[in-house]
Amino acid sequence: MVTREDLASIRTIVERVYANYFGEHETDLTLKARVDHYGFDVVDVVFVSEETPPGLGGRKSVEFRGQVYDEMRKEGIFMDLIFRFHVREELEAVLAEQAGR
Repeated sequence: MVTREDLASIRTIVERVYANYFGEHETDLTLKARVDHYGFDVVDVVFVSEETPPGLGGRKSVEFRGQVYDEMRKEGIFMDLIFRFHVREELEAVLAEQAGR
């Protein structure tokens, strides 16, 4: 089970590492704990920003995820994170299309 303390620690770690890798810019961050189809605790980490963060994709994204997991291990937090990155305009268009179906 993912505790509130775990979520707070994960949020702090993700925000700090994100700023390190992608810089300071307006990004909404949502964390949601759930149990996956195998019965394991996971946390969805969803970023929504006005534009694609500089450097997102490729090696930099892999290093970002690795750094988050390294920091979590140091804090004694062992669980999977599912990262999703969205540009607000594109996300809203997809959601509007899905609502119209």
